[in-house]
Amino acid sequence: MGTLRKGGQLVTIAADAERLTQPRVRDAFFIVEPNRVQLIEIARLIDAGVIRPIVGVAFAMDNFRQAYEEKPLRGKHVLRSIAEL
Repeated sequence: MGTLRKGGQLVTIAADAERLTQPRVRDAFFIVEPNRVQLIEIARLIDAGVIRPIVGVAFAMDNFRQAYEEKPLRGKHVLRSIAEL
């Protein structure tokens, strides 16, 4: 049983356009602009334990290109801005 009705299309931001093979699936690309107020609220929610970010891999800042080019299987890639002790 399919999810899409006949003639329907799926638009996703989680797909890699180079790997799309389904003609009914389109990827969407957009730029996210940081919003200070929203980032402060997100940090507050994380600190309060209301939401829990899922970190896939933490990369050293020197490996930023690898972090950008790899697609995480689960969670987000994180760049460490300071050396671990």
